[in-house]
Amino acid sequence: MTGSLLLGVTGYRTRVRLLALPITVAALTTACMSTVTGQASAPTGERGEALAVFEQVQPPEVGSCLDTVRGGTGPLGPPATLSCSQPHGGEIAKVVDVPVSLGGDYPTDDDLNSDVWGDLLYSDEGCGYYLLAKNYLGARDQDNVLADAHAYLPKRAAWEAGARWVACVVEYRIGLLEGANAPGAMSQAMRGPDADAYRECWFGPMLVYDVVPCSQPHEAEPTGDYVDAEQGTPYPADPLSGQPLLDACRDEVTDYLERGVPNGYAAGVYLPTEADWVIYPEVGCVILDSGGRRTSGSAVDA
Repeated sequence: MTGSLLLGVTGYRTRVRLLALPITVAALTTACMSTVTGQASAPTGERGEALAVFEQVQPPEVGSCLDTVRGGTGPLGPPATLSCSQPHGGEIAKVVDVPVSLGGDYPTDDDLNSDVWGDLLYSDEGCGYYLLAKNYLGARDQDNVLADAHAYLPKRAAWEAGARWVACVVEYRIGLLEGANAPGAMSQAMRGPDADAYRECWFGPMLVYDVVPCSQPHEAEPTGDYVDAEQGTPYPADPLSGQPLLDACRDEVTDYLERGVPNGYAAGVYLPTEADWVIYPEVGCVILDSGGRRTSGSAVDA
């Protein structure tokens, strides 16, 4: 993935390619659908074998692990179940009941495009797509997490046997289409020692960079915030003309860190190309090493 993509809180947003502006500041001053928590043990089939999550009638247990790297093709194509002792890319973070009004025949893809199904799959009262990943990881509001959320229904056979639930799944994801196995157990992971593995940072040349976990070497840590210039503002190609934009990013950086910039770090801005600036005159607020070096770890923990 290149610098044209940014991981956002709620998913991914297409952005223009960004170029580092060599300006830094060495320091700054400071429901009607019920939630199901799961069952004590997985149900078994006629021969006593443990049933895969999406083949069972009873709601699955929150924390169940899934092979989202190789599977998952939409709500009606759920991924395979994995033991949580195995590498896995997804975990069930929430389970919601399907309301009686939607509990008839097994839905089609067209059915799932309706507003009522959309509310169940994506609203805060349903799977809560917007906040689910952050809440499950234990992230702060301002964190940019390397995860997104998806909703999956039980398979048709389970539905026809009486299953009426939706599994809300948090999936570890580094790029737009680049699923990966999570660094470990995902529940509340950002409150533990592996938090940086779930935070977004930028690695590589400034114009074309990759998104990486902050636990890996990187050039910049984005705050996720942008500062807009007025349409028609000349391209800020030099530090003097870019200074007002950097000044505007200062509050965004301190809000992200919840304190002043620690020693060894600096606030900075990323600019688009001149051609893209004409369309999107905005800068991304970032945190850089004050000496211009590549670093590892998040400034949040410094």
